[in-house]
Parts: sequence; C-alpha cells; structure tokens
Amino acid sequence: MLVPVDKLIDNPNQTRKAYDPIKIDVMADSIKKRGLLQPIKVTNNNGHYVIAFGHCRVRAYKKLGLPEIEAIVERDMSDLDLAVEGFIENYARKDLDIMETAEGFGYIQKQLEDLKFAEGKDTTVKQKEIAAAAGCSESTVFQYLDILKYSETFKENIMSTYGVHKHNISIEHYRSVPKSLPQPEREEILEKAAKEKLKPDDVKLLGKAFQVADKFEKETILERPYEELEQESISIKTLAQQKREEANQKEQRRQTEDREVKKYFNNCDAFHAIIQDAIDAAIYGKFAPETIHMVINRHTRIKASLDELERKIKK
Repeated sequence: MLVPVDKLIDNPNQTRKAYDPIKIDVMADSIKKRGLLQPIKVTNNNGHYVIAFGHCRVRAYKKLGLPEIEAIVERDMSDLDLAVEGFIENYARKDLDIMETAEGFGYIQKQLEDLKFAEGKDTTVKQKEIAAAAGCSESTVFQYLDILKYSETFKENIMSTYGVHKHNISIEHYRSVPKSLPQPEREEILEKAAKEKLKPDDVKLLGKAFQVADKFEKETILERPYEELEQESISIKTLAQQKREEANQKEQRRQTEDREVKKYFNNCDAFHAIIQDAIDAAIYGKFAPETIHMVINRHTRIKASLDELERKIKK
C-alpha cells in the first residue's frame, strides 16, 4: 500500500536516536537508481501512520522529495508491538549503538511489565520472556540489561564526551571488564577504553591489572596512555611510588598547617583573655590607667602579628 510521506510520524519510543546523514545519502541514491527494495511497516494513528520500522528509508524518501512510499500497514499495533518490531529490525541490521541496544531491551522489559500489570498479573519479567519477544538469547539480554545499571553520568559521558558508536566500543568491551571490580572502577576502565579507542583485549588486561593494583597504581593506569603502559620502559609501580611520595608530602604539609592554625587560635584565645583581664582590672581599679593602656598597646601588636599569620595561612 502506498502511504503519503507527509502523513508518517516517528515512533516516539523508537530505540534508535541518531541517524547517520551519510548513510541516508547512500540510501537515497540507491532508491533513486533501483527503487525501494523493502517496504516500511506502519500502524494507523488518528489519520497518521506511526513508523514501526523503516525510519531511514522514510528520511531518504523525504530527501528525494518523493510524495508516497510503499508500506505494510498493520492495524492496532500496541506499544510493545511497535517497540519489538522496530528493535528487531534495527538490531538485525546492526544499526544500533551499545546504549541504544541496551535501552531497547529495557523498553521491551517495561512494556512487558505494563502488559502484565494491565492483566492483573505479577509484573516480574524474566529474561527469557524478553529474549523470546526480541528473538535473541537470554545471555544477550542479560549482558545488555547489565549496561543499564551503570550510572547516568557514565552513560552520558560514554555517549556524548567521546562520541562512542558501535564501531569503536562494543558489548565485547563490557564483557571484558571483570565483574568483581566495583562499578565506579569498571566505569573508569570503560571510559578510558572509549577515550583511547582500545580493543576488548586491552580492556581485559586493564581489568586484570586493576584487580591486583593499589590506589596509586590504579590512578597511574588511568592517567597514562595505554600505549605507554605497554612499553617495558614504563613501570607502573615506579610511577605509583612517585604518587605515594607526593601524597605523603601533601599530608605532611597539611599536618604542619594544622599545627600552625591550632597555634594561631590558641594565641588568639590567650590574647582575648589578657584583654579581658585588663578590662576587668580597669573596671575594678586594680591598675592605673597608664598601666592598662600599656598592656593593651603591647597586645595590639601581638594581634597584628596573628593577623599576618592568618593571611599567610589563607594563601
């Protein structure tokens, strides 16, 4: 069936978030020369058609200015049907990046939960149910759903900061990080892999190094480019020892400053006590006014010295 291109709307829950303009250009050129090889799939929605799959083909048609496109129109597709149809199509074509794939499995899980809730059933969804709906193995579902457990900050960084796409970080990278490591450390290793475009085998070696490294060695591993760490002339333990020494020196400076600050406040307390004694003596007439004036002048100079010390500490 031919449907008007201007009546087509994207599925708002489409797993795929980004479209490669070069790929759209190539597809448009192919359609211009050979025509549409496979129709898109849509469902009716209040006079419009929601795209189940074929978003790239629709964009190519719009680029060519073609008014109608061949489509399979299926009535009354549920949100779950739309999610599964679009996801399977893109997953089979390997058109999704890591996060899009993980979010696709997560969305199918949510739709299955909503369906069970509507039917008054237990909303627990097993991985084999997601696998059956998506047409893949349970282990694949488990691995991708595990990615969704990473922090939002990490997921944002991994996609935006490094522009990670399916070609430079894959599910194999995630599999290569030891699950025994704390999540923050797993995230740090994967961010390094994304930044330096490391291979899964490199990630596996980094993970093993992290399992036996102390705090300073881990910092060294993350800071140094991986290609330098591979060179025998670069010793992680030597670099880490330098970090330990710097940390010890910093701690010693902090302790010295703490002692100076404590001394300063003790002197301030003593200064205020002397001034208060002088005021009390003046009130009760224990000292002559000249004597009290001399005491205040003397301790005013002490106060000036303490103020100078405070300025140095703040610097």
